Amino acid sequence: MQKLYTLLFLSILYNISASKATVLKDSIGVENNNGKKVVIHKIEPKETYYSLGRKYNVSPKDIISYNDNRSLTPGITVKVPTQQPFNTSSRISPSQNTVTTSNTHTVKAKENLGQIALKYGTTVAELK
Repeated sequence: MQKLYTLLFLSILYNISASKATVLKDSIGVENNNGKKVVIHKIEPKETYYSLGRKYNVSPKDIISYNDNRSLTPGITVKVPTQQPFNTSSRISPSQNTVTTSNTHTVKAKENLGQIALKYGTTVAELK
């Protein structure tokens, strides 16, 4: 627990989001497509098929063809096909030495992990 608080303190000190310093999280959720994991991702400003491919370690061409060559505009959701088997505990591993983010949260005074997890619909374990 002390590691997490240290991490949060350092992230605030250096103006880095806590999620950038932790493991990669799925954007919105995942689906099962014939036993393979498909990530549902909400497009943020300045994201491209190339950046999505790097984030999820998938070929941009695969993402484009899976989404019928749809143009990317902020706010829409796209599906990112992976070759990983679908199961509830799997995570997509980021490219080597790549740190990415899906949510940014600035910790306020008297705010704890339980409150942050509740606010974002996740668990304390996933925040760690």
